[in-house]
Amino acid sequence: MILENLTIGLSGACIGAALGAYFGHSFTIKIFNDRALKQKEAYYNEFELLSSLYKINFPSLLDDYNKPNKDYFASLPDFDTSILDNLILELSSSEEVLSYEQRLFSSNMKNMLAGTTEKVKQRDAEIDKLFKEEKGSNIYAVRYHTSMLLIDAINLLFHTSKVINERSNFIFGDYKYIEYAEVACRICEINFNKQLWEKILLDAGIKE
Repeated sequence: MILENLTIGLSGACIGAALGAYFGHSFTIKIFNDRALKQKEAYYNEFELLSSLYKINFPSLLDDYNKPNKDYFASLPDFDTSILDNLILELSSSEEVLSYEQRLFSSNMKNMLAGTTEKVKQRDAEIDKLFKEEKGSNIYAVRYHTSMLLIDAINLLFHTSKVINERSNFIFGDYKYIEYAEVACRICEINFNKQLWEKILLDAGIKE
């Protein structure tokens, strides 16, 4: 009887331990998955933040193109991508891993932002020459650099909007820059002037 009770007790303990391990493991997985879901949401939030910063500056930048001879010029903001980089790394080992298209866009966007920063510096240098009335300075050089920044802006506004709305179903698609411009204007709630944008594209060296 004692041996039987001992066997039953040991069996019960083993079953209890097994159940405890199972539920403990399941709970750990749930915590990990919940964390991944929050990280995925944070990934999209970074694009919403970036888009909102560009939406603030975009109308003024377009005005700079239309009126290049002025006392104050708008610009495009720098954006720290370190949080985005960390989120992509964390998500790569979870069930919420990003799609190939999302990873490719994130990489392209990071490179574009670095390029935009350099374009801002080049434009600032031309604006400084214009203000100082240095030899060789002219509003057309400023307008050219402004057109280049506008191209980056419509590209970013268009694709961040796609990522935010399509999420895991995001794909690049086959679109033209004039379509980027139309969507960017709609996002920023400003009038889309097709003829104006065709001129901006030509100034930036883009022929469609």
